[in-house]
Amino acid sequence: MSIKPPQLQSMSWTTGSTVYELRYEKEVFSLHVAGSRVFAMPMADWRILAHIVDILDSSRTVSDTEEKDISPPAAITETPSQPAVPAKPANMGARWTELHDKELAALWFRGATLQQTAEGIGRTVASVASRLVALDIVEDTEAVYVENHTRKQKKPDRNS
Repeated sequence: MSIKPPQLQSMSWTTGSTVYELRYEKEVFSLHVAGSRVFAMPMADWRILAHIVDILDSSRTVSDTEEKDISPPAAITETPSQPAVPAKPANMGARWTELHDKELAALWFRGATLQQTAEGIGRTVASVASRLVALDIVEDTEAVYVENHTRKQKKPDRNS
C-alpha cells in the first residue's frame, strides 16, 4: 500500500522583511526562515502542534485589532512539583538475560499481571508481553493480553 504525498510541496509567506517557507521533503515538513532550515517534523507531529495551537487560540477571545499574546499559558511554563513523565523502568532497553527470563517466568506462573511482572523486573508492559511470546510461554501477544485481563478481574486471594 502506498501513501500519496500531500499536494502541497511548498508554501511561503513574508512577515516584515522575513521570508518563511514550509516545505514537504521526504515525508517530513520543514520550516525555513530566511532561507535556513529551522526545524522539521513528520506530518503527525504537525497535526498535534496545529491542534494545540487551535486549543490555545480558542481559549482566548482576541479581536483583529488587538495584539495577540503568544506566550504560553502559565500552567505550561510553571515547573511542576511532580515529574510530568514517569521514570523509565530500570532495565528498559537492556538485553534480556537468563536471570530476567527466569524472574519473568516465575512471576507470570505465580499469576502476576503484566503490570506487576513489569514492575517486578524493571521492564515495560509491552516488553514483558513480547518476551512471554518469544519464550513460548504464551502463544501470541493477543493471548497475553486476554490472560492479563482475566488476571486483573480476579479478586486477590487473602490466604496467599
